[in-house]
Amino acid sequence: LGEIAVEEGCKVYDEKSADGKKLLQDALQHFYTVVIKYPTSNWSGDAGQRIEDIVAFLKSKKVNIQAPKINRSEITATQFADAKTLFQEQNYTAAAVKYVEVINAFPNYARIISAMGELAQCYVQLKDNLMADAVLEFIAECYSRKDATREEAGHAMLQIIGALESQGELVRVAEVNELFIKRFTTFSQIPVIIFRTAESKLREEKYAEARDHYANIASNYPKARMYVEALNRKAECEAKLNDFTNVAQTLIAYIKELPTTGPTFIGASYRLADAYRQMDQLVPAINEYSKLITALTKEPQKYGTSADETTKNRKVLEVSMFLKANCYSRLKKPADKVPLFQGKAIEGYNEFLKEFPKSPMAPDALSTLGTLLFVLNKPDDANQAYERLARELRARGAERRAH
Repeated sequence: LGEIAVEEGCKVYDEKSADGKKLLQDALQHFYTVVIKYPTSNWSGDAGQRIEDIVAFLKSKKVNIQAPKINRSEITATQFADAKTLFQEQNYTAAAVKYVEVINAFPNYARIISAMGELAQCYVQLKDNLMADAVLEFIAECYSRKDATREEAGHAMLQIIGALESQGELVRVAEVNELFIKRFTTFSQIPVIIFRTAESKLREEKYAEARDHYANIASNYPKARMYVEALNRKAECEAKLNDFTNVAQTLIAYIKELPTTGPTFIGASYRLADAYRQMDQLVPAINEYSKLITALTKEPQKYGTSADETTKNRKVLEVSMFLKANCYSRLKKPADKVPLFQGKAIEGYNEFLKEFPKSPMAPDALSTLGTLLFVLNKPDDANQAYERLARELRARGAERRAH
């Protein structure tokens, strides 16, 4: 009736008939009845808008009219509350229909973003991927750019991701995560989201993708609480990818963030030395191994006190002593310094064998030691090394047979 009265009233006004005002006032009454008596109906929101439109039309015609007083905010809240009730009851089909109606009717609703997030969750539960993607991409595109809407939109996106996870849609979870990371760069929780995504990629052994996410944190979120661990993980991924140049650079940054005591510092320093060795940067590797050896022999208590920490640090010392000598034995430039380097290698192997005579690496140390002594024209010392090596190999063979 209201729509009919509006249509006829506007026509009459066009024809300058005196009945136009009466018809439009009747229309106002009909719409007002819908708003007051049926606030939860599908038509109350539209009725409220029609009232505003009629009043604006009459005022444009210089008609002095008293507009009915309605509280549209209460109507709006009631409409969205009905949709949310259906959503909470897991009646996703009805909830989706209701959300579409009220979102279209009240696009300026204060909680419109959360409502759209719940609409997207309805589509996720209904496995309507096309509609779910349309809504979540709209949220990401329209609301991620403004400070006033970014946080609410970010939380809505997280709820959608949670709904996808509950459905086991892991591929789509990964896709939405990537969209989230791309769009919500200044969302308060974005470093956490990036880190979790990186951890997931690392577990899947997708090292390049994981590295890129850790690098994102390392480059863009230095104040995030997971910044230091992101550097650690980034270096781990780079090592898996045999990218030792970047491993070294990342570990240098990581070590700067660590306390200079404790087993974590020792472990990171050892990894840096190993990265240099892998790149054939033997002098920097020797320097790092030397620092480790000094630290773990002069003040071992500073780097670990528990039995487990002490055992691990002893292993680091063992390998560092062996590899330091090994690096000296591999140095070939400058040529006139090679005998000096070989002498340093011999010294290093002897210190290693004195400290760790039963090490699994002892036979390799003795073999290389004998070769170096022979090259330096010390045949008697070389023979002693080879004889000891033979004894060691016989003893170890006997032990294996006994077991």
